[in-house]
Amino acid sequence: MLEARDLVKRFASKRSFFRAPDSFVHAVDGVSFALQARESLGLVGESGSGKTTIGRCIVRMEKPDAGSIVFDTTDIAGLDSKSLLPFRRRMQYVFQDPYSALNPRMKVSTIVGEALAAHTHMRKAEIMERVEGVLLSVGLDASAFSRYPHEFSGGQRQRIAIARALILDPELLVLDEPVSALDVSIQAQILNLLSDIRATRALACIIISHDLAVIREVSDRTAVLYLGRIVEYGSTESVFANARHPYTQSLIDAIPDLDSAMRGTPQGEPPSNIRPPTGCGFHPRCPRMQKGVCDRERPVLSGSDAHLAACHAQG
Repeated sequence: MLEARDLVKRFASKRSFFRAPDSFVHAVDGVSFALQARESLGLVGESGSGKTTIGRCIVRMEKPDAGSIVFDTTDIAGLDSKSLLPFRRRMQYVFQDPYSALNPRMKVSTIVGEALAAHTHMRKAEIMERVEGVLLSVGLDASAFSRYPHEFSGGQRQRIAIARALILDPELLVLDEPVSALDVSIQAQILNLLSDIRATRALACIIISHDLAVIREVSDRTAVLYLGRIVEYGSTESVFANARHPYTQSLIDAIPDLDSAMRGTPQGEPPSNIRPPTGCGFHPRCPRMQKGVCDRERPVLSGSDAHLAACHAQG
């Protein structure tokens, strides 16, 4: 369904009206992956790893500086807004903060039905019927129609945001930290809802999260990101059972466990995306760092097709 190849996205760091940028933030630096129909891919990593930028590039809220995004045989990376219009309804995005993503001046019926009004010629009565159906499918009843976003809890607002994304029956859903702003009990409800949606709809998902526990719950495959690059990529089961990159292992060790204390977390702070380290970007924090190799040579993803890692000292 989807193949991203060598995606690059940079943002100007310092600039003014009269002069060019002094430097660039290397948000995404040569990322490649593929996604099958009805498959879910988890993008995981610390803040600044490029997860959200990749998601925004995939749905073309951001235009990549280089690389291709082939969606159903068409490279959409360089398309203009008019050419992108047919693809907009096939790819939908769920934002991290449901409150800021919903217009506070609109009723829920208008928020959820707005996309249908923009992309179809359906009559208002038909739109309202579809809105009612999709609200029911995410666990909200018709009483939500005439209410405003501030009248709902955080979990209910996230259900509204998901309903808005589903109203067009998309083929691809990108969810940016869909449960990070919610209480733990509400997180479980939303994750169960996502599982139900995937089971009942022919829908592929990209789930963006810093929480490996969430990724393990909802993803078929996992891509671990560091400084805008994929450092490990494979089936979720394989990545968790046999992490090959020390960064992945440190993230897994940092998952809270009721039976034992956290075994470890990545040491130090991530380097700057403006001036990333030479060689392997993780080498300043890596317990396996080999001087003269890791600090000079950038590793490439290698291994079996089912499980790849970019590490000179794969475990």
